[in-house]
Amino acid sequence: PRQPYAIKVTRLQGSETELRSLRVIGASLAPEFSSGLRSYKANMQVGHDFIRVGYVLLDAGQHVHISAAPQDLSIVSASLPVAAPAPAVDSAGAARRLQLQGTSSDGGEAVAESGEVQYHERFQVFPIDQGYQRQVTVSIESADPMRPRDGKYTLAIMRQGCDQSKPLYDPESQACVVNCGTGYYSNRETNRCSRCNTNCVVCSGLLRCELCRQDTPHFSYVVQSDGSCRAMESTLLGKYYWWCVSSG
Repeated sequence: PRQPYAIKVTRLQGSETELRSLRVIGASLAPEFSSGLRSYKANMQVGHDFIRVGYVLLDAGQHVHISAAPQDLSIVSASLPVAAPAPAVDSAGAARRLQLQGTSSDGGEAVAESGEVQYHERFQVFPIDQGYQRQVTVSIESADPMRPRDGKYTLAIMRQGCDQSKPLYDPESQACVVNCGTGYYSNRETNRCSRCNTNCVVCSGLLRCELCRQDTPHFSYVVQSDGSCRAMESTLLGKYYWWCVSSG
C-alpha cells in the first residue's frame, strides 16, 4: 500500500530582522529570549573573562554586526544571585531548512544545489572585567536588498564582582580568592591576580620580580635591576668552574 505524505513549505519574506535565537554564555537573559523582544539584561557569572554572544539567523541571507560599548563599573553586588546559564543549543535537534548553494566549476554564476543543512550558531566575543558591565548591540540587516530593513537587539550585560572577603579574581581557578598563587601578583587596580613577568615566580608587580624560576642544567635565571628575570645560558664547566679549580 502507498502512504501519502503532506509537505508544507513556508518561505520567508526576506525583510525579517529577527533572530532565531540569542544567548550569552554563562548567563540567562531577562526576560527570556523571544524574537519580538529587543532589549535584555544578563547577570554573568564571575568566572567568565569574556562576553560570548551566541546567535542563530532567522534567514541565512541576513547580515549581522555586533558591537560593544566601553565597560562601566557595575552596580551589581557580588551577593546577588546569578541566573543559571542558558542550556547549550542541541545541534542534533536544531531546526532544518533547504537552501540553494554552490558555485559553478568555472567560477561563474552559482549552480543550484539542494541540500539539508542545520542552522548553526555563530559567536562574537568581547572582554569584560569582573565587577563591570557592557552594553552589546546586535544589528541585523534583512536578507532581501529590494526590501531593506534594519533591526537591533540590545543586551545590558553585567559581570559579578568579588566581595571584600575574597577581593581578588584568580584566572587560574576562575574564582575569587584572598591571595594569589605562584607566578601571580595582587593587582589592586583591576582587583585580580595578574601574571608575573617571564621566568618570575614571586613578584609584587609586573616589573618587580623578587624570585626567578629555578635554574635548569642549561639556563640560570637572575633578577635584574629593572625588575625582570634574565635567562642566561649555562654550561657544566661554567656552573662548576670554581669547584673544579679548587679540586685541582
